[in-house]
Amino acid sequence: MVAPFSGIITSRSIDIGTLVNAGSVSSQQLFTIAQVNQLRIFVNVPQSFVSSIKIGSKASIIIQEIAAVPVIGKVTRTAGALNPDTRTLLVQVEFDNPGHLYLPGMYAKVKFVVRRTTRAIIIPANTLVIRTEGPEVVTVTPQNTIAMKRITIRKDNGATLEISDGLKGDELLVTNASLDLTEGLKVSVVHKLSEN
Repeated sequence: MVAPFSGIITSRSIDIGTLVNAGSVSSQQLFTIAQVNQLRIFVNVPQSFVSSIKIGSKASIIIQEIAAVPVIGKVTRTAGALNPDTRTLLVQVEFDNPGHLYLPGMYAKVKFVVRRTTRAIIIPANTLVIRTEGPEVVTVTPQNTIAMKRITIRKDNGATLEISDGLKGDELLVTNASLDLTEGLKVSVVHKLSEN
């Protein structure tokens, strides 16, 4: 019996002398063979990042138990549609495995290397105000009046938020804003935090 490709037999379901009926529907699987020169990783990418994933995009793969240095893989195909239950896109990443250091079935961390088409706007999380209309920030206009800005959050990093819509990036934001602040209210700026 010759396999269609070279690889490693990872499981065997028969022993010498076992009767194998050719063509029987009930016949069990004889062997499982894995080709480990090149491995595939399947990643479910959230909807908010799908537009950044293209065929040929690079991905950094790391398995902490083996090496702290990541190996670079490449996106070879995608499902082409989002899973309606999880709102994620199944992405296949392939990478070379010289020396068979990485084994099939291992868990890995995958970080996609993508180029931004727009500048990211990062704001402190304590500037966020949640209202019934949706997430907002309180800004101070050049005339020292309050202005509410509706925002769209692209990514929540915990202490900071990445904003995709609603801000230009040059606004003066109020931290720990009270819900009593209203549109057009006159204020005076006591302290400005320096930008990092």
